[in-house]
Amino acid sequence: MVVFFILSSYNVLSATNTATTSGTIKIMDPNSDEVASQTCTGASFSCELTYKQCDVVGQYYAEFSSDGDTTSEPTYYCSCIDNANQCVNNKFQTCNTGVWTDSGIDTDNDGVDQECEDNTCDNSPGICNTAVNGKCSAKTTQETSCFDSLDNDCDTQVDCSNDLDCEGIAENTRGCWNRQVVLTGSAVQEDIMFINGVFYGCSITDQVILDKVDINNQPIIQNQGHCFQDSAKYYFCSFNNKWEITQGVDKSHPTTVISEVNPTPQIESECCAQSQCWDGNECVNNQRNDPNSPAINNFRCIDGSWSDSEIKLSPTREDTGYCPVQDQCLVNPNNPPDEQCVENDIYFEDNYCESGIWTSRTKYLALQMIELTQTNDFILFCDTPQSALNRLNYIQGGQLVESIVTGGDTNYFCVLESNNKKYIGTSLNKPIAQSTDVLSLFDANNCDSALTDDGQYHSCDGLQSSNTWYNQKLKSIIYSKQEFAIGQTDFITAAINFIKNPFDAIKTKVSATIQAPYDTSYLDSINRFDKLYISKKGAKEIRGTVDGLSFKNLVVEYKNFNTDICSFITEFNRKNLDGNSGIECNKDANTYTVLAQGSTFTTIDPGTIWNDLTSKLRIN
Repeated sequence: MVVFFILSSYNVLSATNTATTSGTIKIMDPNSDEVASQTCTGASFSCELTYKQCDVVGQYYAEFSSDGDTTSEPTYYCSCIDNANQCVNNKFQTCNTGVWTDSGIDTDNDGVDQECEDNTCDNSPGICNTAVNGKCSAKTTQETSCFDSLDNDCDTQVDCSNDLDCEGIAENTRGCWNRQVVLTGSAVQEDIMFINGVFYGCSITDQVILDKVDINNQPIIQNQGHCFQDSAKYYFCSFNNKWEITQGVDKSHPTTVISEVNPTPQIESECCAQSQCWDGNECVNNQRNDPNSPAINNFRCIDGSWSDSEIKLSPTREDTGYCPVQDQCLVNPNNPPDEQCVENDIYFEDNYCESGIWTSRTKYLALQMIELTQTNDFILFCDTPQSALNRLNYIQGGQLVESIVTGGDTNYFCVLESNNKKYIGTSLNKPIAQSTDVLSLFDANNCDSALTDDGQYHSCDGLQSSNTWYNQKLKSIIYSKQEFAIGQTDFITAAINFIKNPFDAIKTKVSATIQAPYDTSYLDSINRFDKLYISKKGAKEIRGTVDGLSFKNLVVEYKNFNTDICSFITEFNRKNLDGNSGIECNKDANTYTVLAQGSTFTTIDPGTIWNDLTSKLRIN
């Protein structure tokens, strides 16, 4: 009988025989192919075979044959072929005696071995050749993510601190500049500010800096002009070429101080709010709606620009202030902003705004009436209805005439005597269609044919020669008992020839020859000409006006008079002189010039002596 045992211990197979003299032990692979064998002899032997290799995956068996008998049993199992390699869960494994064992290198300890997609980035934790979910991102050709603490391009240079690829790269509130991380609101230098992901330059002229580009060949600096602000208005580019803090204040308007405001500014231009102006040291608020805000050397800030501004008087002369536009007129500085001033050529009551100065509609009425004289002798007198009209205490249309002309529907009246005709005129405060009482004074039922708003006078009945003429634009009416005609009138030329030039000459002569009794206010305050007297008889002429409500200025010129007017004036002044009023006279050949100043409360009141010096005179 053959008795034997097959023992397996790792790679050693043993078979024991006690009866036969020889036997063979074999190793069979899973394909039943013999891969190793050992023959043993002797009366009693123990046969051993040292072998354990895996060339085929599967179960290996041991067979022992002796004297025609064979026994077989499994000896070991191969899960893999020796020396084979694989990557499992990004770990590198090698097959050793049929068993997979970890054999990879993971220098950066990111869970991905060099041999498994990390062969070029094993020095960069979290970065691999290709992305591995949950372990690493894919390698990039350059460092494009500069704030993740990863060496994305695996060049051993990480983020802003040491990778030049990051220079100028930014995201939202962080950016890279000179290998440092900068946060939004950081000035990397005086003229470069990092704001919300952008490096902004403040009017940089250094082309070397402007030519700097990032790794994507895009300019790093977005150069901005002066007064550029970020969207939140935290910073602005100042004219000192530095980024300054604005704290939400608008600084988007570039404005330059003019030499009239400040001849030696600290800095000529700066950034202010859209409606502000720079005065050389600070931004000045818009003065448009603040008529009491003072001018700087006759200039004020209007809607972001310096505008020539002169102090103006209200129609009552009681208030002073400024208007946004030089040719506007001041109404009342205490009114709401849209009612403080009026535009040129606007009027209310008798007050007419003419190029920024209050004059009167009476003046324009007088100019038209002077045109009727055709250079002949005439007397023109304009004043209140009580002074200009010689009879008011009679009834017209059931009403007392005085109540009609003083009830607020009319203003001052002008009376003209020329060519044996008398004319009367006034301006209205209501449309002509609503002024039936006034029309009745001028023998007219209506003026429907004169409602042409062209600034000219038209006859109320549509005829070329008529008794009553009306100017729709000026709401002014002229009447004569005798029919007359009015042609086209150039009011600008007439104002220059009959009012401006003559009275400017009078004021100039007064200034040069007369010591003003009180002050020089007559030079600027005589503008209304609602109280006006002009007389021409042959070579003799009288021209005068008085202006003012409380304090008044009166000027009169007498041409070609032989009477020594100044002697009477001097004597009158001597008898009535006080410290706040007076009347003075100058004689130049046969021309006499008179200036009177005072008020209702002074000894000499120009308003009281006005008629004595003008309309009460009779020229022989």
